[in-house]
Amino acid sequence: MTNPVVLTRKEVNRLRTDPWKIFYGKPPLIKEINMIEMINVADLKDPNDQQGRTYRQVNNATPHKYGLGVLVELNNGVRLFTAKHTRDCDGTPLYSLTLKSGKGDYLNERLWVHGYSEDGMRLV
Repeated sequence: MTNPVVLTRKEVNRLRTDPWKIFYGKPPLIKEINMIEMINVADLKDPNDQQGRTYRQVNNATPHKYGLGVLVELNNGVRLFTAKHTRDCDGTPLYSLTLKSGKGDYLNERLWVHGYSEDGMRLV
């Protein structure tokens, strides 16, 4: 177990004005974190894909399961119509849903509910 760091009043005041001065020129772990390369999971190769594509490429090639204007039922029993096909950041097919099919609020995008996946709905 390491001993706790005890700061003098002068060091505490120095820390309040410039937090890096307390380390006397040697920055802590934060500088090392900036050197780590960030990788998006969607950019990894899909081990189940025979063509060697990434998860994003596989998802973008997947067509939407339900067409536009189709009545679907969500897992909680609510029935809505599909109004727009969208995709997630990794290419997963998503849907914007609305209460009515055809004219009216079907064209009013402010009344739509966005971002529903195929896993949470079924065709009626």
